[in-house]
Amino acid sequence: MTDEKTRADRSDAFKEMFQRTERIRLCKAGSEEFRSEKWAKKYLPPEAGEETSRQVEGGRFQRYSEWEQRRNLAEIEPFFTSAVEDAVGEILRRGVAFGKDVPDDIQRWMERADQQRNHLAVFARRWLSDAVEFGLSCCMVDAPRFEGTRAADERAWRPYLVHIRFEDLRHAEPMVVGAEVRLRLLRYVEKTEKDGKRTIHHVRELEQTDAGPTSALWHVIEEKEGKAKEEVLAEPPVLLDHHEYIPVEPLYTGWEGFFRARPPWLDLADMNIGQTQRQCDLDHSLRITAGAQLHRTGILEEEATSQDRVGPRTIWWSQNPEASAEWLERNGAGAKVLMDRLDRRAQMMERMKGQVFIQESGNETATGRFIDASQASTRAQRWAVGLQDAVENVFAMLSRHLTPPQDDGGSVTVALPEPRSPRDVELLKVGLEANAMLGVPTSRTWLEQYKRQGGLPDDFDVDKEVGMVEEVLPGVASGPSYVVADTEGGDG
Repeated sequence: MTDEKTRADRSDAFKEMFQRTERIRLCKAGSEEFRSEKWAKKYLPPEAGEETSRQVEGGRFQRYSEWEQRRNLAEIEPFFTSAVEDAVGEILRRGVAFGKDVPDDIQRWMERADQQRNHLAVFARRWLSDAVEFGLSCCMVDAPRFEGTRAADERAWRPYLVHIRFEDLRHAEPMVVGAEVRLRLLRYVEKTEKDGKRTIHHVRELEQTDAGPTSALWHVIEEKEGKAKEEVLAEPPVLLDHHEYIPVEPLYTGWEGFFRARPPWLDLADMNIGQTQRQCDLDHSLRITAGAQLHRTGILEEEATSQDRVGPRTIWWSQNPEASAEWLERNGAGAKVLMDRLDRRAQMMERMKGQVFIQESGNETATGRFIDASQASTRAQRWAVGLQDAVENVFAMLSRHLTPPQDDGGSVTVALPEPRSPRDVELLKVGLEANAMLGVPTSRTWLEQYKRQGGLPDDFDVDKEVGMVEEVLPGVASGPSYVVADTEGGDG
């Protein structure tokens, strides 16, 4: 045991990281969770007079909450979640390609990579999404444990991948082995279940011993939330004899140290929640003030009952010669200012979403073709390189399960998203269409760049199209002169 209360509690380092991600988790939870009393008290606190009670017939008190009406207007726009989906979708647009040196067994295992029989492409998307959201996510290589030799049925025995989500991590301790830093201890929650009034946390504990890495399962039982009653060793430590070290691979997108990370889009999540707060206040204000309000002067309450109705109109009679009543309408100037601010913040968040694809450094030719895309000059490219490296390390762990065991599982390729500015693809498309209209052959470089930017389908064969033009115009190293498909989804 370390300094944490139980094995289900986060260490100080993980507690700090977890608390920092509160708004990210709220963006993921959505509008319904945001409207709950738990979160609304913090992000949409009740104002003076909003929480009231009034007496009704029979002496009972009926709760009347203007605050409840205000918070029910809250809607979280999916700026943060769509940013993650777009980035991960772009990075894995072509999937994870196996190199020729990946053993056949590993390729077969990766068709059912995890215990839910998901393909590696599906598993990698979940793994990368979690890392992009929180800055850190982990993958463990595990296998069924049989006494004696491997089960005769190969389908019953195969190594598989376990996704350890950031939110499930509890504690990590490093150790130095030669020139490398490796895990000495890792603790994470496999699942949490309810048993009557009790809550049981299933905590997996991986520890490096002199004999090798071991795996044990603990049950931490809570009678009341946050108050543990006891810890029970459910599965004694088992030696992971296929591996020399703990078979867990971290994936970082916001590295700050060994199993330490900062979410790369933490600021975007903060702005997303701030936008929701302001939008909710604006909607509530408009609900109250959008309609005209009647203003009475000099008319006593008891006189208000002295009235006549003429069609839809009401006429008050008052003994006060100075009495008056009039309808007041808002000019909307204040609301306009708020709406303009919300629009500007929305535009800012959209720009933040696209920043991961914008080039930060690197060499570029005059035609827009990057000389060395492997320099990873955008954040999205660096994430792709990190995923590629992490998957290769996982394959090396899987190779220990081969017969005979090996130390290398081969190489993979994650296609790097091309650096671009928001106008790159549109400008390329306009140029291609202009060439088509003028009958001017399009250069090979231009076509290749447009394909990399996603303006042409993956199966578009530049060499074939260039060859077709050269048959008509020998010696011209150019592509076809035709109108390409509209990148916005039209038929083109």
